[in-house]
Amino acid sequence: MVRFNFRYFPVILILFILLFPYCSVEDESGDRGYYSVPEQRNDGWEISTPESEGIDIKIIEDLLEKIEEKHYKNIHNFLLIKNGKLIIDESYKAHLTVVDSYVDNRDLKVHAMMSVTKSIVSILTGIAIEKNIIAGTDDNVYSYFPEYKSFDNWVKKKSQLTIRNFLTMRHGLNWDETSYKYSDPLNTYNQMEKVEDWVKFTLDRELLSEPGEIFAYSTGASHTIEALISNASGVTFPEFMDKFLFEELGIKKRKWFRAPNGRADDVYLTVRDMAKFGQLVQNGGIWNGVQLVSKEWIMESTANILDVSEEYGYGYFWWHHSFNISGVEHLAVLAWGYGGQFIFIFPNLNMVACFTSGNYTTGLSMQPFDIIRRYILPSIL
Repeated sequence: MVRFNFRYFPVILILFILLFPYCSVEDESGDRGYYSVPEQRNDGWEISTPESEGIDIKIIEDLLEKIEEKHYKNIHNFLLIKNGKLIIDESYKAHLTVVDSYVDNRDLKVHAMMSVTKSIVSILTGIAIEKNIIAGTDDNVYSYFPEYKSFDNWVKKKSQLTIRNFLTMRHGLNWDETSYKYSDPLNTYNQMEKVEDWVKFTLDRELLSEPGEIFAYSTGASHTIEALISNASGVTFPEFMDKFLFEELGIKKRKWFRAPNGRADDVYLTVRDMAKFGQLVQNGGIWNGVQLVSKEWIMESTANILDVSEEYGYGYFWWHHSFNISGVEHLAVLAWGYGGQFIFIFPNLNMVACFTSGNYTTGLSMQPFDIIRRYILPSIL
């Protein structure tokens, strides 16, 4: 008979307490306990589980383990919606970042959307047109800014520069936001940040090519469209957003990053609210039975209007990418923000995946593409 020496019991107990949080415990089904059913809140989301919506829970468990174990680094939130139901809502953000300090955000659940905001601006543009606040995408951009008496580098062709040209980033203006890091003085965004009025800075840029011809990614373009909607509606862009989208979607937590002159630019949201814009597009402009923006605008704005590269297409502030899984192409419409902020919409799969990340300077912002390719799409039964 083996006799237990009780002198060692306190040591064993302490070791067990220290090690237990790091142990992965399997339940009777073999699942290792990384997945938990999303919390039911009064925020418009119906809750379900991966198994109920045809998703392989074992593959999801593998993915969540990889995120927990930092195989994928600096992932802050991961959310998955299938068949209109929230089935995964995981948060990993443990502390605030310097990006939160830009808007004095102290809520871990609220996250910078970065250029995901551009895709939301696209939806608001459609709403403004449908409410006759803006006549249409063929309107000249400069005509909406009578407060500026003149523009630098003015040429007659600037009078042909339309809202559609800005929405598709084919404005023709001298703008390079992709060849250099954002910290580099040669980056046009970096130059814009140093001036008071970002709209005037954008509209003053030299015209290098015919409007509608060459793609040049520009935050100045989206910021100007926000200001254009504000001028046309007579209210600030956040007020317009609140009235026609945030209130309808039940969004209460939000912060705004602003230009030095106070004009709104990027928004900060919770990931559950961020995902509502993906589901709104998936539903053809409908949220909880209410048509917030027409299906026609959703189809027009998310269409693949131009090919930016072999891998990516572009619409009205929306990206396109196709994932090839075992010879099958899966089209995704994307909202894409700096540092790893993404809304992936898969129209043919009735699925939306959202990520927020803190990879602003790590070179790891594209991790969600690998997650989609290796885990999420293969998990569909």
